[in-house]
Amino acid sequence: MGGYIFQTLQRQLIDCFNMPHTKPIYSRISWPVVWAVFIVSNVVFATIILWSLPQLSQIANGLSMFDTRPSGYSLIQAQSIIDGLGKIGVEFYLGTQLWLDFFYPAMFAIAFALFIAKLLQAYQLPNWFKFCLLIAPFLTAVFDYSENHYIALMLQSDLPLTAQLVAMASFATMLKSIASTITQVTWLVLLIIFLIQKFRK
Repeated sequence: MGGYIFQTLQRQLIDCFNMPHTKPIYSRISWPVVWAVFIVSNVVFATIILWSLPQLSQIANGLSMFDTRPSGYSLIQAQSIIDGLGKIGVEFYLGTQLWLDFFYPAMFAIAFALFIAKLLQAYQLPNWFKFCLLIAPFLTAVFDYSENHYIALMLQSDLPLTAQLVAMASFATMLKSIASTITQVTWLVLLIIFLIQKFRK
């Protein structure tokens, strides 16, 4: 069942690049719209990076939060973060940080997928390769939501943390970091090439 859904999604994305009678959806979206979505997404990101996460780190005596540990975290590290946060920090994490991070993953996926799709219009690349580049932003969102789910479970639990729960949260964080890096590197490389070609004309 899962394989069928994945294959269906793949065919639909590939069809977006090669429709004989209709233009792909992203080709009908103007650059100002793409930039607007991208800017709004990054405003939310800046709010998280410059305000909510530093606030949590300050409450926890300088400890880095789960979201900012791309290599993951151990059971001892996770417990140290929660102990450092205390009741006030946990409430802020659940009520503010995760609330902001409820909107950001979807905004990240849409913003980067649109931007990458627009940039890819200038290149004759195999459809399977375009699909791989476009799926990365959505995988980032999936892993980010998974990470948020496990973080919420860790913060809300009245019982001692288990190694299994922390391992699942840590794995989601690492996968999110990998997918996010692939997405942003792809976007940056395509943007640089696009700008070089544009200024050479």
